[in-house]
Amino acid sequence: MLWQQRLSVAAASVTNMVQRLATGSTPLVRYERHRGVLLSVAGKKRALEVVRHHRLIEAFLYEVLDYPIDQDMKKPRDSNISSQSDLRSALRPSSGIPR
Repeated sequence: MLWQQRLSVAAASVTNMVQRLATGSTPLVRYERHRGVLLSVAGKKRALEVVRHHRLIEAFLYEVLDYPIDQDMKKPRDSNISSQSDLRSALRPSSGIPR
């Protein structure tokens, strides 16, 4: 499946973002037109940071708030309204924010 189909965006939008990721002050990808995209060393490091951050959040939710970490939560694109509402409810007592 092509990226633009997976993300439901125009192919030009994907190309534009990939080019931006490749030309920043610290390029996160290596991009060659008609050849593809690879993570740069900096891109791999940043990807690991994101994964570690995500796992820390999951551990906090599960261990501290007793929030179930199910398969739906592991899918970044599957963040439906009911699970967001459940998460807000789980976070509220520890935050001190009133309903």
